[in-house]
Amino acid sequence: MLNDTRQYRERFLITKGDELCMLCADDISYINLHDNRITAFAVDGTSYPLPMSMNDLEQALDPARFFRLNRQYIANIKGIRKICFYFSSKLIVRLKGCDDENIVISKEKATLFKKWLEK
Repeated sequence: MLNDTRQYRERFLITKGDELCMLCADDISYINLHDNRITAFAVDGTSYPLPMSMNDLEQALDPARFFRLNRQYIANIKGIRKICFYFSSKLIVRLKGCDDENIVISKEKATLFKKWLEK
């Protein structure tokens, strides 16, 4: 068997105004795409602009800790507050510190999401 030696991002160096900030991947609660801007929201509520695409972030972050919920959200397992059933085998996820109460996971992704949660 082949060993997966892939290295995932542990930190992001972010320009915020006239300073550089370091954001640890563990401190990210969730990432959101809104109005073509990608923003990481830290556990403490601070937001950080990320200069990467959602697809690049999905590949760069450890899949044991992060899951792409839909086109707009990537969540850290520690950032999940509540999971509710929705019609047609879909799920609704509520994230800590997130005002969006209707983050829908498709039927296809819902199965993968539940398996991911059980690891």
